[in-house]
Amino acid sequence: MPDNVTDDQHAALPEFLDDEPTPRTGLIRFARMAGSSIAGPDAAPWVTDFLNAAYYRRPTGARDVDDLRLAFCILTTYWHGKPRHRRLHLTDLRAFHQAFGHDRFATGDTARGTLDRVQLLDGAARLIGPWFPAAYADDERRGWGIAFETLEARAAYDPACRMDLARLGALTPESPPLDRQVWHTYPPVKMPSAERVVAALTAPETWPDYATEIGRFTPLRAGGLDGQTFEIEVAAGTEQGLPSALADLAAQLVSAGRAGLHLQVDPAVRMPPACVAAAYRLVQDLLGQTPLNLCLSTDGARVALALDAPLPDPRAWTLRADALGGELVATATTTLLLLPTVGDHL
Repeated sequence: MPDNVTDDQHAALPEFLDDEPTPRTGLIRFARMAGSSIAGPDAAPWVTDFLNAAYYRRPTGARDVDDLRLAFCILTTYWHGKPRHRRLHLTDLRAFHQAFGHDRFATGDTARGTLDRVQLLDGAARLIGPWFPAAYADDERRGWGIAFETLEARAAYDPACRMDLARLGALTPESPPLDRQVWHTYPPVKMPSAERVVAALTAPETWPDYATEIGRFTPLRAGGLDGQTFEIEVAAGTEQGLPSALADLAAQLVSAGRAGLHLQVDPAVRMPPACVAAAYRLVQDLLGQTPLNLCLSTDGARVALALDAPLPDPRAWTLRADALGGELVATATTTLLLLPTVGDHL
C-alpha cells in the first residue's frame, strides 16, 4: 500500500481486506491492523501469522508469554529501523520470510508453522542485525518495546514519533451502564518489594516488557506517567480465536458472580482480526443482569453470531457491520451479526 494515502482516505476505508481479487482501479479495501499503529492494514495478515507462530499456534503447555514479548519487540525494532519510521506493509513480508521462513517450515525441533525462542532470536539476528539478541537481553538497551543497538541510540529515541502514525482521538468515558461493563481482573501476585513495583509503574518505557497474551501498552510520549499517552496494541484475531475468547469471558462472569453467558459455539469459526474484535465487543455490549444465550456458527462463507438480547441503538452497529463487510439484523428481542470468515492462514 502506498505511504501517501491521506488520513481522510485511511479513515474512510473498511477494516479488513476481502478475500477477493484486488480491483484494478480506485483505492482498494484493506485490513487495518487491530491495535497497532506501526503496521499498515495490508500487513495485518502476516503480522498476525508471525505472532501466531511465536505463541498462539503453539500447544497451550508449550507457550511462554516472554516469547510473545520477544516477537512484538522484533516487529517494533524492525519498524524503528525503517526510513522515516514508515509503517510495516506487505512489502516487508519478504524480509521476514527470508529471516524466519526456513525455521517455520522445519519440523525437527518445533511443530510446523511455529517458532521457538532460539529460532526467534536467530531469525531476528538475520533480519535486524547480529547485535539484536544481546541488545534484547540488556535492560539498559531496551525500551518502548524496541531493542537498541547502543545506549546512545536509546537515549536519542523520541517515542512521540509514533504519534504521527496513531491518530489521537478525544478521551471518551465507558459507554455501557456499569452493570454491563466487563473488567479484566487477575489474582493478586506477591511482589518482593513495593518500591520496585512503584519504580516499574513510573517507568512507562518498560511497560511493553510486561505484555500479556491479549496485548501490550506502549507509551507515546517521553517522560513518566504524568501526561502520558499509551497506545494499546491488541492481539486480536490470533490462532486461539473467538470461540476460546468467549469461553474465557463466560468463565470470568461466573467467577465474578455475574449473569451467565450460555454458549453454543462452532470451534471451526475463523475471522479476520477486526471482525473478532468487533464480535467480542458486541457480546460485551449486550451483557446485562440476565443470562445471555449466544450461538456462534459458520457455513464456511460467513460467521453468524446470534444473541437473544436487543441492541438499545443498532444504528452504530449497523454501520460497523457494513464497514467490516458484514450485516446486522436487529429485532426487538434478538441481535444477529453476520461477518466474513477466513481460513487458517491468518
